[in-house]
Amino acid sequence: VGAYSLKIEYIGYTSKVIEGLRVNNGLTSVLNATLTSSAIAGDEVSVLAEKPLVKRDATNTKRVVTAEVIKSLPLRSVDNIVGLQVGVVDNHVRGGRSGDNAYYVDGVLMKDHWAGGNATGSISQSSLEEVSLEAGGFGAEYGGANGGIVNITSKSGGQNLSASFESVSDFGASEAGTDPDKLYSYGYQLSNFEIGGPLTSNLRFWFLAEQEKRSDKNPSYGSHPYSDLTVYQTLSSADSAFIWSGEKLNSGNDVFYYDDVLRVNGSDTVTTHLVGTNYARKWGPSRN
Repeated sequence: VGAYSLKIEYIGYTSKVIEGLRVNNGLTSVLNATLTSSAIAGDEVSVLAEKPLVKRDATNTKRVVTAEVIKSLPLRSVDNIVGLQVGVVDNHVRGGRSGDNAYYVDGVLMKDHWAGGNATGSISQSSLEEVSLEAGGFGAEYGGANGGIVNITSKSGGQNLSASFESVSDFGASEAGTDPDKLYSYGYQLSNFEIGGPLTSNLRFWFLAEQEKRSDKNPSYGSHPYSDLTVYQTLSSADSAFIWSGEKLNSGNDVFYYDDVLRVNGSDTVTTHLVGTNYARKWGPSRN
């Protein structure tokens, strides 16, 4: 998966180099090239490959989102990326249930066979090389899905050593308050570091470490209760002894008074991702 440069050589013909050839997960890439005959070695000819608008060899609908597009999107999580595709509403593909979808991460089916449903958990967005969605008509290699097939491909090391760092945080007040017009913070902080490249002439590696923290995952409006002795003396045994400051609401035998107060629930959620690709011979000469 990724963009490659392909060089074609044959005795008696000039060499040809095709750059930007895109290889997608689960798709067969077909390339037809014509070489010019030559009695002697000629100069290389570079051709820039372009992806066709319609793949005539495809028997189903497949949409691919590459790492370049994912990086420019103002969102996070695989579910949000899939939700942008045609025919997907709230993880329901073409009207099917969300549990009818199948998720594959680097070719491994993420299915919870014990409790049912999908077992994808959370995946660092910085580790995504490609996310593809097949909405029906998929091949026999996929099973156990009536909705869509989501193929997730993680990054791998390149020919050159590279590294990057990312830090994201939100704005607003971190303390609780009662002003509905004030900007309050979710306490969201995310930072990650990734590095990858060659180890030797035929070994590549890639590693990512990410930590996500939310000091207040669900800031919301809640009610502020208190007991009032005056009201309590007027209530029957079936009525509630608690009232709520503000607007009165009668519900059966209970008398409630509501006052909306913005509060912070005080929960801390920390998620840590450690992702790495196994060392493998990706390119270069074979080892003895």
